[in-house]
Amino acid sequence: MMKVMLLMFDYDGVIADSSVIAHQTGMEVFDKNMTVEEHRRYFDGNIRQTAHSLEQGREVYRDDDPFQTVFIPRFIASSTFENIPETILRMAQGNSMAIVSSSVSGPIRQHLQRHGLKSVFDKVYGVDVHASKVIKIRQALKDLHSSVNDSVFITDTLGDIREANEVGVRSIAVTWGYQKRENLMKGNPYTIVDSPKELEEVVSSFV
Repeated sequence: MMKVMLLMFDYDGVIADSSVIAHQTGMEVFDKNMTVEEHRRYFDGNIRQTAHSLEQGREVYRDDDPFQTVFIPRFIASSTFENIPETILRMAQGNSMAIVSSSVSGPIRQHLQRHGLKSVFDKVYGVDVHASKVIKIRQALKDLHSSVNDSVFITDTLGDIREANEVGVRSIAVTWGYQKRENLMKGNPYTIVDSPKELEEVVSSFV
């Protein structure tokens, strides 16, 4: 009998190919001189904390958030990474599936719908749920009746790896997203993969 895993996915940079539009939006809304490398460094920690959008540990995201107002329509229209939808559909067979993201839950669901993936995921935990991915990972474990030993968080940023480490959940880092391999290594993820095929192979080894 195969073991049921809880597969938790970050969204931007793992499923949605959104790093370019996020950088462009950041330049338009916050700093026209922001470089790509400066933008990438924001994700060394929790992006919401980096952007000073927390107040006493509580999320203060609003529907009129200036960045999200510009970013969301672009995000919904964005593509997925090549071979990601097919890979996710295979990985979902027999496993629990959740999104743990710093994007907004509603637009994530719209993006999933556009790419034929909405029904695959049991839960979506966006920034409107909470800014902290530590809290959201713990909530996913509770809601989907999983343990840290039977779970994995798939992400593309050092900040996410660090938050998964805090919960005790192993992480798989992907190199096709917001941050590069050398930065991801600083968080000591379980492993780093360079392709959806390699990701699928690693997850298959758990079950």
